[in-house]
Amino acid sequence: MHQAGLCYPANAHRDYAAQNSHNWIAKAFTGVYDCTKDDVAEALRRHAGSPTVILSSEDLSCSLLGFRLWAGLDRDDFRRRQRDYLQVVADTLGAWEVHPVLVFRRGDEFAQSLYQYLVRKDHFTRSFEAFLNYARPLFEYREQARAIEGAFGRVDLLSYHDLADDICGNFLARIGLPGFEGGSPRRNRSPDARLTYWLATRNDREVPGAASRMERTIFVTTAGARSVFAERPGAGFWPDDIAREAFHGRCAAGLDGLTFPKSALAEVGSAVLGAEDLMAVDRAFEIWRAARRKVGARRRPWWRFWRNASERKA
Repeated sequence: MHQAGLCYPANAHRDYAAQNSHNWIAKAFTGVYDCTKDDVAEALRRHAGSPTVILSSEDLSCSLLGFRLWAGLDRDDFRRRQRDYLQVVADTLGAWEVHPVLVFRRGDEFAQSLYQYLVRKDHFTRSFEAFLNYARPLFEYREQARAIEGAFGRVDLLSYHDLADDICGNFLARIGLPGFEGGSPRRNRSPDARLTYWLATRNDREVPGAASRMERTIFVTTAGARSVFAERPGAGFWPDDIAREAFHGRCAAGLDGLTFPKSALAEVGSAVLGAEDLMAVDRAFEIWRAARRKVGARRRPWWRFWRNASERKA
């Protein structure tokens, strides 16, 4: 990308340097994190000689001025706070010619994927139905586009499904920038929706930060967890296909020209577990946790290994 005249800035902020993403940039404009808009301006000044700088973060579409990420989505003044937030972004980037591009995924798939992500991150532990109501503004695609267009004077819309087989290459081609050879396969996949249901159910009953809470989050991504439902693949949170299609239709209303294929969630089983299935996952989790702790107990601290190795060498 650099050889093609494209700059994708490395994450240089002191508190977010370990994160290979631009989410810290989105956070910087809220006013409630250690990173600030001045940090963003300074990071961009280092690339002032680059013809094109690409900033990419989903968090730019859901952050609010004066709120931490994923907070305040259900407030009546969401749109006003979003407009204020985007105006701060626009003012900070005022020295640049900004070309905003907004990529939309099928509404039903996006809602389920986002719910699973927030449950794993412990940002939300209530039901999927409650989540749809809480995060409603995020699924009003036309309003999202208008908010960005109002701040920057323009916005281009793309369908995620037109890019999915090669995210980076197809994105660059669609916006008229030079690409590069070699695909970029999708690697971030959600765990089985039934495991997310189990995680939300069990985490909702404990104090945030409990050790077992973190262990459960790790467990749902393991092979042991996936094996619980290996003979019954595919599940979703939608009550039926009619409700799912109706939701996507509301999301995509007014987005002329974007194409959305048939949903991958069509005709899948329910992710809502009964008592017997919940207990089956509980048993698998306890087996996994016992094995994990047994292995951890056998591991010696690195300093003890170093000392013993030094003694043997002496």
